[in-house]
Amino acid sequence: YHDLDHLVFDDIDDEGVREEILAHIAREAEGQESADLRILCDIDDTILCMLHDRRYPRGSVYPGAVAFLRALDQGAAENPGRPGDLTFITARPSDPRGLVESYTRNGLAGLGLPPHSVMTGHILNLATKGRIAERKMINFDRSRLLFPECQVVFIGDNGQADVEVGRAMLARDPDHVRAVFIHNVTGAGEDVRSALADEGIFLFDTYVEAAARAHELDLISQESLERIRAAVSSGATGAVRA
Repeated sequence: YHDLDHLVFDDIDDEGVREEILAHIAREAEGQESADLRILCDIDDTILCMLHDRRYPRGSVYPGAVAFLRALDQGAAENPGRPGDLTFITARPSDPRGLVESYTRNGLAGLGLPPHSVMTGHILNLATKGRIAERKMINFDRSRLLFPECQVVFIGDNGQADVEVGRAMLARDPDHVRAVFIHNVTGAGEDVRSALADEGIFLFDTYVEAAARAHELDLISQESLERIRAAVSSGATGAVRA
């Protein structure tokens, strides 16, 4: 199995068995708090320049994006927790044979990302921004059920529905959501940035800005912040097929 999500919500088709598993997870997590963060991250225009952003070649990796995800996965503690807390939640549709998901995984391979899983969408969810947001919220709820002891960081962009997703996450379970980062790919101005900040949503233009805010929130270490600054300063992007 690629990950726990696929096992519980896709491969197990007996609703009763699934409910027993989720109830067991909830019992075991009760009263437990984990220092590990669950990182839920969009792909297109968040990690890869794909749809609305014209600042970089299509398919290139944003400078500092991989270093930022690695830093969040590592955390701010002197002794890092287990790797593998990263899940990509994307509107890219799934299919019965898993071809789209495999295509997405292959596109992310070789970037130096920490161990990760991928939650895809459905072809019907591409129709409107509301449908895109709805599918991502389903994936958010699944993550909460599977890892109730962990807080969540969400990273998306303002090209499609991720601002709405971030709002919905904060409204649904504010204690569970540690931070919402939104990549500014539409050139939104300071008025929008300020309004989103009032809602607890951080709009950023570069991953240096995102990293500085994450450091303020004690999500990443000073050493990680410096690595991200160096990655962005180098300006290096990597073209991938995803």
